[in-house]
Amino acid sequence: MQNVCKTCKKDFEIRKEDLIFYEQIKVPPPNHCPDCRVERRISFRNERTLYKRACDLCKKDGISLYPDGTPFPVYCHKCWWSDTWDPTIYAMDFDKSKSFLEQYAELKNKVPRIALLVIDSINSDYTNNSAENKNCYLIFASENDEDCMYCRLIHHCKTCIDCVSTYESELCYECTDCKKCFKCLFSEKLQDCIEVKYLSLLICAIVKIVFSAQMDVI
Repeated sequence: MQNVCKTCKKDFEIRKEDLIFYEQIKVPPPNHCPDCRVERRISFRNERTLYKRACDLCKKDGISLYPDGTPFPVYCHKCWWSDTWDPTIYAMDFDKSKSFLEQYAELKNKVPRIALLVIDSINSDYTNNSAENKNCYLIFASENDEDCMYCRLIHHCKTCIDCVSTYESELCYECTDCKKCFKCLFSEKLQDCIEVKYLSLLICAIVKIVFSAQMDVI
């Protein structure tokens, strides 16, 4: 079945198997292409875009993953965890004359949200989805790091920059999927490496095969 996406106006195909599934669960076929559906599903999540805004409770300026003008109040970390506000006042009785999603949207837009998802970090204001970091800047989904910046999914690292999915490493730059590395640059899929550059798991495997072949000849 061919359909036209209501968002991007592009043609997309709905497989016969999918149509059978939609019929089984009693829902209509989608009116949006797969890419646009993904964007709609994840549009609520913001991890790496930060804004300056004041706390709606204590009015102090700070950093938040929500910009000014949101329909819901945003509290700083200290205020959100404090007892200065009562979360029970936002409770709502379910109204059967209204749709669930309509009432859910109303509830979601009046309950205060925490400015950043950060726990026990020191001098790391520009971080989110992180915990127990020290002297870090623009790192996300990371924990137990020190003196790191411009990273995502790093854990127990020190002085790492522009790294992704890097663990228990130090003094690394532009490394991806690395663990227990030291002074590595522009490398990926490494473990227990020291002072290497432009290296990957594939290159390591090739070097190992060549070295083994040379040893067999000797």
